[in-house]
Amino acid sequence: MNVLVILGSPKRDGHTTVVLDHYLKAFNEAGHHVDTLFLRGMKMIPCIDCGKCKETGECAIPDDMTIVYQKIKEAQFIVMLRQFILTLYRVL
Repeated sequence: MNVLVILGSPKRDGHTTVVLDHYLKAFNEAGHHVDTLFLRGMKMIPCIDCGKCKETGECAIPDDMTIVYQKIKEAQFIVMLRQFILTLYRVL
C-alpha cells in the first residue's frame, strides 16, 4: 500500500514528529511504502483563480504543490499531522 504522510508542523524534530515516528514504524513493519512531505520547506503560492486547472487538469502555478498533488493521486492512505500544543495547568 502507498502511504502518504503530510507533516504540517513548523518543527522537523518536534513533538508532532514523535507521533509521526510511531506511524512510520508501524507502516514500515507492515511492508507499506511510505512517502513523507514536510510542508514547512515547500514553496506554495496561493491560487489566482485563472481557471487553467479546469481546462487542462493541471495548475498553472509552478510551485511545490505539483509534488503534493501527484503524491496524493498515488496514495492509497493519507496521514495528516499538524503542530499540536500541549498546555499544562496547575490545579490549586
